[in-house]
Amino acid sequence: MFVFTKTELKIFLTIFLVSFIFIHWMDWNSNSRLDLTRAILEEGRLEIDSYANNTGDRAYINGHYYIEKSPSTSLIIIPGYGSLRFIYHNFLENLIGYNTSLEYFTLKWGNTSILEPIYLDSLNLFSYILIILSISVLFTSLTTILIYKFSSFFLNKEWQRLFVSFAYWLGTLAFFYSLIFYNQPFPNFLAFLSFYILFKMKHSNKKKTLIFIAGMLLGLAILSEYAAVLFSIPFLLYVIYLTDKSKTLLFLIALIIGVLPLLIYNYIILGSPLRLTFEYIDPAGWEGSGLGGGTLGLNPLPNCYVFLRLLMYPEKGLLFYFPFLILSIFGFYFMLKKYRAEGLMILSMFILILTFFSAYKSWWEYTSFGPRRIFLITPFLMLPVIFSLKKIRFSFILILFFVSLFINTASLNQDVATFRDVFILPNSQAVNPEVMKKVSSLEIIDYLLLNHHFPNFLEIGPRSRLIESLLVENRMFDIRDYWPYNNLMEEPRILNIKLFTSQFGFVFMKTSFITTVITISMVFLVWKKELLKFVLNHKYLFSILFLLFLLFFFTITKTLYENNWFVDKFYGERTYHWMSDNATLRIYSPNEEEVALKFNAWTFYKDRTMEIYLNNELIRTFKTKVNETREFITPILKLRSEDNIIRFHSVQGCDMPAEVGAWLNDFKCLSFYFYGIEKLNAKDLYGKLIFIDWYLEEKDKSGNFRWMSNESNINYYVSDVTKINLTFSTRSYHENRSLDIYINDKFIKKVIVNVSWVDEKIMLNLNKGDNVISFNSVSGCDVPKEIEGTNDNRCLSFAFKDIKIE
Repeated sequence: MFVFTKTELKIFLTIFLVSFIFIHWMDWNSNSRLDLTRAILEEGRLEIDSYANNTGDRAYINGHYYIEKSPSTSLIIIPGYGSLRFIYHNFLENLIGYNTSLEYFTLKWGNTSILEPIYLDSLNLFSYILIILSISVLFTSLTTILIYKFSSFFLNKEWQRLFVSFAYWLGTLAFFYSLIFYNQPFPNFLAFLSFYILFKMKHSNKKKTLIFIAGMLLGLAILSEYAAVLFSIPFLLYVIYLTDKSKTLLFLIALIIGVLPLLIYNYIILGSPLRLTFEYIDPAGWEGSGLGGGTLGLNPLPNCYVFLRLLMYPEKGLLFYFPFLILSIFGFYFMLKKYRAEGLMILSMFILILTFFSAYKSWWEYTSFGPRRIFLITPFLMLPVIFSLKKIRFSFILILFFVSLFINTASLNQDVATFRDVFILPNSQAVNPEVMKKVSSLEIIDYLLLNHHFPNFLEIGPRSRLIESLLVENRMFDIRDYWPYNNLMEEPRILNIKLFTSQFGFVFMKTSFITTVITISMVFLVWKKELLKFVLNHKYLFSILFLLFLLFFFTITKTLYENNWFVDKFYGERTYHWMSDNATLRIYSPNEEEVALKFNAWTFYKDRTMEIYLNNELIRTFKTKVNETREFITPILKLRSEDNIIRFHSVQGCDMPAEVGAWLNDFKCLSFYFYGIEKLNAKDLYGKLIFIDWYLEEKDKSGNFRWMSNESNINYYVSDVTKINLTFSTRSYHENRSLDIYINDKFIKKVIVNVSWVDEKIMLNLNKGDNVISFNSVSGCDVPKEIEGTNDNRCLSFAFKDIKIE
């Protein structure tokens, strides 16, 4: 049963190598599990008091902190982590060094604080990698092999068996949870192995031994994933169907023995074997979440709307995220004809798990990808898929598989902060009331895949934290999702690498190309004979795929966002580019030319001054107001042929949303975001009014007009020295104000403006080229929200209309 064939070893090696590239240490869930391991090894106790400041996933009981999860995976990693710790401290510490005075980043979490080390020692870095490989990758591989073994009872063709096996790994949640340290892969394997043993028992004489092993495995699965207790009754009924009452009792005794360590653990901590630490989740951080308080976080009754959302809705629907599993729904019909007992068992488990978690208050699980809570049923759903494979056209099956595969690869760019904002109120654990109104209805809450996952993936491709860390100084082998770096918890990543300059623009490569090539190479080394044969038989298809591959990873552009930009954000039809305190933009020019740069920008959290440099020469300084989107145009720039570097500098630096209480869980250090950057030909600007640092144009009964705050400018380009008359109408906001007018920093006139429109005419002497007409409000500006109680946060002083040059 447990002897691996050559093909099974290849399956294992493929999953192990590919997963190694994409593994990442995700969040508090992982930290808390390792905390218990460290507490046991280093202090010989179950309390995690010495380590609890690195996670919010913790229970608070009788003045001590405990993990609020099953202890199983924490116990399993003791041998591996303990061995690594012993080797490191006895043989490697003197060579590599061990920093005992770590610098921490502090995150405010409810009424408590979470500390995250900015840099990790080699022991911690290697332990993260070892733990994920020895738990998540290992048990996902074993479950995949088990599906391959199981398929031999129903499928004769080798390619079908391989397809079903890899479809489990690549077309379901198994892929995502093989890459992080969560407990799911372990109980999934145990429960499915228990079922496999019972199924094989039909053809074995050692029924008592197999029943006992199967019962023990299911008990261990319950120990690891509490929801696995829902499988107990279907399993017991299946055992009754297979054997007699005495053997059913043996199965039940073995199940209890498997759960016994959990009962003892609960008794030691809580004084009752039937209570769980999850009921005592730390209220200091989770107040308002609906969890804790001596409950399991369940509503009194299941919610049929949540049932549907977990099954098929865009937020977390199993069939929406993984349409390949639609084959399971069809497969139940075919399976029940020949394997009624097994089909009814799996179907009842499927319904039970959906019904149970439809009563769970945090069913959306914003920190996880897809419907994590119901992942436990996924290996079992592959059996109905096998029956669909024999009845449904394979081309249709292949389409469903590749869609699911694409969705899984898009999960490699998950942004937890974005998803959190969909469900949770800012700076709290309370669910957004608007979301709660939608939950018990047929209304869709959010298209997480379409709005967040897909745009990020199409922008940067499959992301590998391991490979990214190797490209950043002092970050080798740091696979954490968020990298603390001085004031930057998540630093801008190297997303694009410029290769050369062509006559059409910059040719650059996405960093993820390196990841993809390494992945393909590893798969090819394992399956080279099979793949070579397949490629030769489908050479035209692979030629097309190769061209698409090149087009996706190699791009030509005339505007390249180069250094210190964060991953683009997509809102509606616009792409926003966030920067930290400095960011560079490469502009391609086919030859020497004069242009102006036009863009829209928004400053985060506070007023900032933006300096713009062209090839290291300061060309303009803009003052921006907080939370106000402005349109900016630079003076005329003389671009050199081919390569020009524009640098944006925030004089006041950047701020982290999580640190200043803006957006919880957003650890990027931000200053400005930009959209709509474009070049304007200088020839097209002569004789035109260019508005700089004004609010966007509005319209009312009086016509079109623009507001300014404290200071705004108009650029006017002329080919020679000349005189002009500037005419305009203006009015003041809320009260009479003094307006000072300048031309090229020379004071021209002071005008007293009341709240009604007044016409003005001023003669100006202009220089050749760029001229700046400045308007300054002597008494500042006022915010309508504070004056009138409206939602307008702009700071307004004067409105202008009918501005003309005569």
